[in-house]
Amino acid sequence: MLTQFKLWRDARGRLSALRIFALVLLLLPIALAFTAPWTSEEFSARPLNDLTHRAGYWTLMFVIISLAITPLRRIARYGALVDVRRMIGVGAFCYAVAHILFNIANEKFNVVKVASEIVLRLYLTIGFISFLGLTALALTSTDGMVRRLGVRRWQRLHQLIYVIVLLALIHFFQQTKLNVWWPTPHRGSGRLVVGLSHHGARQERGALRADAAWADGCGHGADVYLRGDRHRHRVQHLALDGAADGV
Repeated sequence: MLTQFKLWRDARGRLSALRIFALVLLLLPIALAFTAPWTSEEFSARPLNDLTHRAGYWTLMFVIISLAITPLRRIARYGALVDVRRMIGVGAFCYAVAHILFNIANEKFNVVKVASEIVLRLYLTIGFISFLGLTALALTSTDGMVRRLGVRRWQRLHQLIYVIVLLALIHFFQQTKLNVWWPTPHRGSGRLVVGLSHHGARQERGALRADAAWADGCGHGADVYLRGDRHRHRVQHLALDGAADGV
């Protein structure tokens, strides 16, 4: 199937090192999931639950990376990055589908229960709405759909990515409050990606020059990282106090 789509070749049919790198990046979480039982202390006795969270986490990361490509290519002055934006976006959709399927399997394929949970739990409703939006973008990501919709309508539709990212972030952080799951090896990278996406949006609006925007984005990513660690330490401290008091 891969030979049919020629994912590792650019629009001119030439072998693309950038596309190969993007493919490796997209497949890396799968490799990490397969090795998790032997390499990760956080891989619990509930592997389906762990895989569900992993797929959701990487969905969010790849959506943010795809969103950050446009400002990053301007900052780095490397226009070829656009060539892999669609690939990463579709890859994020595949991880979102896996996230849903693992969740259904974790509930022993009780689709009615899964649907009722989505309706009754706000954070699941928000996550499912973002999944529907991501599905719409994935289904219209082909060149044929661009021609069918027209460039302007296609661009308006794909501006939904900003709403999708916002909803996905709300879903993710509400989930981490309910079930504190944040894969240790990726904490710093996740926060840095969010920070770079934030500064990219500011630079996209012309708020900063490219060189100043880069420094601002890295600083924001570091600030998010440090504040996240302080928050996590406070939560752990309160939990220990509660345990000592018999709460």
